[in-house]
Amino acid sequence: VGGGPGGASGAKFMDANGGNAIGSGGGKAGTFVNPSAAGGGGGGYGEHGGKGSEGGGSTAGAGGTAFGDLTLDTLILAGGGGGGAGAHNMPNMMPGAGGGGGGALQISVAGALTLAGGGVIDAGGCGGFGGVGNAAGGGGGAGGAILLEAAQITLDNLTALWANGGGGGGGDGGNQGTSGAIGGSSGLGGTTSGGAGVGGANGGVTGAIAGANGPPLGGTEKAGGGGGGGVGRIAIKTMNGTGLTDLGCAYSPDVSDKNANGAHPTTLGAASFK
Repeated sequence: VGGGPGGASGAKFMDANGGNAIGSGGGKAGTFVNPSAAGGGGGGYGEHGGKGSEGGGSTAGAGGTAFGDLTLDTLILAGGGGGGAGAHNMPNMMPGAGGGGGGALQISVAGALTLAGGGVIDAGGCGGFGGVGNAAGGGGGAGGAILLEAAQITLDNLTALWANGGGGGGGDGGNQGTSGAIGGSSGLGGTTSGGAGVGGANGGVTGAIAGANGPPLGGTEKAGGGGGGGVGRIAIKTMNGTGLTDLGCAYSPDVSDKNANGAHPTTLGAASFK
């Protein structure tokens, strides 16, 4: 299942703010207050997204909040990042759109399920797009959902389940943020070619699963970067909750991580068989 869409970029003209991402967990748009344009917020799902860069009277797009079913009994699409705010009415301006949220994958079998060594399931969010010509960057999309359920599940050595968020896009001619990283390391926000804020890094490192905020604008900087997307959700469910054999699987978010609501985005539990 595809992820939630990112917010649309603002128009090219004066007072053109970005668009909000649609659906639960979507990041919010940054605003424009002459001469500064703020970045869009990152999407939220298993954890909240980061807010965009702001300054000079402009207001950053807020990151999307954590939401959804902790056990993934119902798959819910991850929230996309909000679009970056518009800049002033100079030609060739294009604020960055928000990155889409990660998709949802469910694998359910009645008997045994094995993820063989070297196997990777990646439901990372997309990076926010960079702003072109004094325009702000869009927020990164949140990680998606992975649900594995079977009577017995074996996760071989060197397997991985990733649901990281995307990095925010850079402002003022900045690059697109990286999509949700494979490897559990934090993805980077987009870099800039001018003096504008870069996007926040994505969630995905153990203990740091929220999307990072875009840094505040300073000095003569006029176009902010987008916030990073938060992590998604992972659920592994077996018969009576005792059928999991983990021989060395890496998770991001990790089973030990907790979000700001005190909940674990990655859960191990019991499946229902009829």
